[in-house]
Amino acid sequence: MYCMLTTEGRFRKNDQQNLQILVNKWKEDSPKDKFFYQPVPEIPVDINTDYHGFLFVHQTEFQSRLLIKYGQEIILMDSTYNTMQYEMPLHLICFLTNVGYKVVGAFVIGKESRLNIKEGFAVLKKWNPGWSPNYFMCDNDGREIGAIENLFEDCTVALCDFRREQAWERWLREKKHHLSD
Repeated sequence: MYCMLTTEGRFRKNDQQNLQILVNKWKEDSPKDKFFYQPVPEIPVDINTDYHGFLFVHQTEFQSRLLIKYGQEIILMDSTYNTMQYEMPLHLICFLTNVGYKVVGAFVIGKESRLNIKEGFAVLKKWNPGWSPNYFMCDNDGREIGAIENLFEDCTVALCDFRREQAWERWLREKKHHLSD
């Protein structure tokens, strides 16, 4: 379903127009799946603000059923950065099943901020009434934690072990802490 917006596959030069065309096609091809697309506003956004404007959220019908049926206990947010041409973080919403972690929703935001992350979650929450996880696991990132705690008030946020260990190892290697002298 997903494809790259390469020069050969472009309908128009503007990537946002290309994405709008793709979203319309995906909606037509998969009418039971959910797509939300908000392009960057025509009026330039102040780059010093937390708000960017761009938001793309996707959830298949199957993912929605899984989330409502099993996603009330522990949810994991896996965030991916700097893996493509544009510096736009991808957030995968997952939970552990008897056969491994399953993605139950995804969103891409234009700028990593609490407000933008909350906006992505708000779309997923609107699509899945009654979704209220007891626990949420995420990176040690104040923007992610703040967005989750603000939108899911009764939810306890835990830090992902892998990311915690990764952050600790990076901190230990930094020369400014004078640990290798």
